[in-house]
Amino acid sequence: MASEVSLAVEFPQYAAKAHIAAASGANKNGILERLGQMLNISVRRTDGSDGASPDGLLHSAETRLNAGDLRGAVSFLNRLPAPAQAALKPWLDKAQARISVDDATHRLTEAALARLSQSAEAPVQASGEAGGVL
Repeated sequence: MASEVSLAVEFPQYAAKAHIAAASGANKNGILERLGQMLNISVRRTDGSDGASPDGLLHSAETRLNAGDLRGAVSFLNRLPAPAQAALKPWLDKAQARISVDDATHRLTEAALARLSQSAEAPVQASGEAGGVL
């Protein structure tokens, strides 16, 4: 199971692939895009100037991821065009699995604390009733 830290470390590699996929999907005949695909080279803006473009979405996702907000990062990545999402699929699958585990852990923790709280209250109520009988 991938940790959030390992996902953050792996993200730039997958973001570069997503950038290439998005660029080649937008401009299928561009020589730079074809060369980039052959060499697996990507030049991606990292200033986040346009939040709606693939570069902007990737930057926003990376910012959220680096801030510890995996769910927020995934929400930005889900808005990418299909070719970019396909390039990110292995990373997104690991991120979704991490989110599912975190959600399940959170639910189990809340249930355990609720049960502990109920069991701690039960003896207090029983002793209070016995005290009234005396």
